[in-house]
Amino acid sequence: MTPKQKLEMEFGEAIGWTEISLRRQNHAVFRAEMLRFLRKMQAKAHTEFVRREMARRVAERILSRACMPPQPEATLTLEFKRMNRLGYSNIDRRVHIAAMLGRWVQLGKEDSPIVRPFIADTARRLRCVKRGRFKRECMKDIEQAMVRTGMKPG
Repeated sequence: MTPKQKLEMEFGEAIGWTEISLRRQNHAVFRAEMLRFLRKMQAKAHTEFVRREMARRVAERILSRACMPPQPEATLTLEFKRMNRLGYSNIDRRVHIAAMLGRWVQLGKEDSPIVRPFIADTARRLRCVKRGRFKRECMKDIEQAMVRTGMKPG
C-alpha cells in the first residue's frame, strides 16, 4: 500500500469516526471540531492537491450538517460560500450539494437566494455530461431538488 493510499484510508475512516462522535453537538461545536480535525490531517498530507481535497470533503460534511432544518439561513450561507470557494472535485458532489439544498428548503419552509441559482447552474452543467446511466441518475436528483424548491411543478 502506498503512503497516499494509506493516508486516504486513514482520512476516510477518521472523518467518519469524528462525525459520529460529534453527532449530538450543535453546529458551532461540530464545525470547530471538524476544522481542527482537518488541520491535523492536512499536516500529514504531502501535496496541495490532497490538502485541498481533504478541505472539500470536510466542507461538504459541514455543509450537510448546516442543511439540517433547525439551522438558520446565515449558517447555511456561510458554509455554502466556503464550499463554493473550495470548488467541487466532480459533478457528482455538486449534484449532492444541490439535492441537500433542495431538501433544506423543503424541510425548513424557508427559501434562500443562493439555492435556486445553484440548482439551476448544476442542472446546466449536468446537461454537458455524456448520455448514460450516471447522467440519468443525477438528473433525477436535480429534478427532485427543483420540485422541492418550487422551480418545477411536482
